[in-house]
Amino acid sequence: MSPYRTEEADVAYVADKLLLNNRPYSALDLLASQLTFKKPMPTETAARVLERLITPGPDDERPGELASHNVTEVLSAVGDAADLPIERVARIEFAFVSAVSRFQWRPKVRHRALAEETSFFAHVLSIAYRGEGEKQRELSEQEAAHARTARELLDTWRVTPGPNFLSWLNDARAAAKAVNRLAFGDVMIGQMLARVPPVDGQWPAPVVCHALESTANDEMDRGFSVGVANGRGVFSKSLDEGGRQERSLADSYREHATRINDEYPRVAALLREIATDYERAGRRWDTHTLLRQDLGD
Repeated sequence: MSPYRTEEADVAYVADKLLLNNRPYSALDLLASQLTFKKPMPTETAARVLERLITPGPDDERPGELASHNVTEVLSAVGDAADLPIERVARIEFAFVSAVSRFQWRPKVRHRALAEETSFFAHVLSIAYRGEGEKQRELSEQEAAHARTARELLDTWRVTPGPNFLSWLNDARAAAKAVNRLAFGDVMIGQMLARVPPVDGQWPAPVVCHALESTANDEMDRGFSVGVANGRGVFSKSLDEGGRQERSLADSYREHATRINDEYPRVAALLREIATDYERAGRRWDTHTLLRQDLGD
C-alpha cells in the first residue's frame, strides 16, 4: 500500500476489497480489530459493511454465527460518528436488534433520530403496528422481535424535538399518515408531549399546550394522558395513607388547568380529566385502606 495513505484510508481500502470479494464478515472483523487496538476506523466504510450484513448478496460468505461483540463495537463507533446522517445510523442499529444481545447499550441514537427525522418515526411506526385496515398475518420470529423492539423504542422515547417543534409535529403526522398509521402516530406523539419538561417553571410547556390545542386530536390527547400516568413511575404507600398521594396529584393538575384555561381551554379540560382520574384512584385507595383496617380488627 502507498506510504502516502493514512492508516484509516488503508483500512477502508482493504474493507472495500473484502466487500467486493463477498466477504462482509471478514470486513467486519477487520474494523473491529481496529477498535480493539484503538486505531482509527473509517465510519462511512463501517456503515456500508453493516448495511451489507443487513442485506447480504447471494454470493456472500455465510459464517455459522454472527460475532455480536464485533457488531456491537462497530455499531457503537458508527453511532458516535459525526459525519453520518443520524437516520442512517438509527436504521442500521435497528436492523441488528434481534442479532445483538447487547443492543440496549445505545438507545439514544434511535431516540434522537425519532426527534429529528420524521421519516424514521414513520418507519418505526410501520414496524411496531399494523396499518389501519391491514389484514392480520402471522409474523416471522424476526418480525415479531422487531415489532416488540419498535414499540419499546416508542414507549421509552425521551428525546423531544428541538426549536422547530411545531414544524416537526406537522411533518411527523404527515409521515405517519403516509404509512397508514396516523392514529398510532398521534398516540405516540401525545405520549412524547407529556415528557416535555417545564419551561420557565410552566407545565405543560407552552409549545405542548399549543400543539395539543391546535391539533385538537382525541388520539393525541389520549396519548398525553397515558404519558402523564406513566410519568408517575413507581410509587410506594404506607399501610394507612389511603388516597392522599392521588388527591395531591389531582389538586396539582387542577391548578395547572386553572392557570392555562383562558389561553388553552382544551388542554385545561384534559388536565381536569386527569385530575378526576386521580380523584377516583384516591377513593379506591381509601376504600382499600378501610377494608384492610376492618379485616385487621
